[in-house]
Amino acid sequence: VAIYVRGARPSHAARQLWRGSWVSKIGKGNVDIQHTIEGLEGDLYGSVAQVMRRRWTLRNFLALLMLGLKVKLLGLLGMD
Repeated sequence: VAIYVRGARPSHAARQLWRGSWVSKIGKGNVDIQHTIEGLEGDLYGSVAQVMRRRWTLRNFLALLMLGLKVKLLGLLGMD
């Protein structure tokens, strides 16, 4: 998770997907947009002040892999 700060206040947050790209919700819609971590820096959101990381373990990786396989299978079965 990247925390953006404008002045002394948090203004925005973005999360990094497992493949490395960054996404966040911007504007009134509830839609994720993909961007670089530097792509939102500027007058509106300020700058990245902190990047927090999750420690990856084999268990986290296997859980993510199983979730991906489940989603793929549901899509193939037309149940997505």
